[in-house]
Amino acid sequence: MYLPPKYTKCDCGHFPKLKIITKKPVSPSQSEIEANKRNRSAKLKVVERI
Repeated sequence: MYLPPKYTKCDCGHFPKLKIITKKPVSPSQSEIEANKRNRSAKLKVVERI
């Protein structure tokens, strides 16, 4: 369950176990798309396990 930064703890006592590294998804570059057409729809989200 994701909790926005202003909420550090929910009512059930759950603490976030992931730290978000990239706020927006990373899209492939134009050269990557030309090398592999299926890369067009790829979106990379980066998190770090705490």
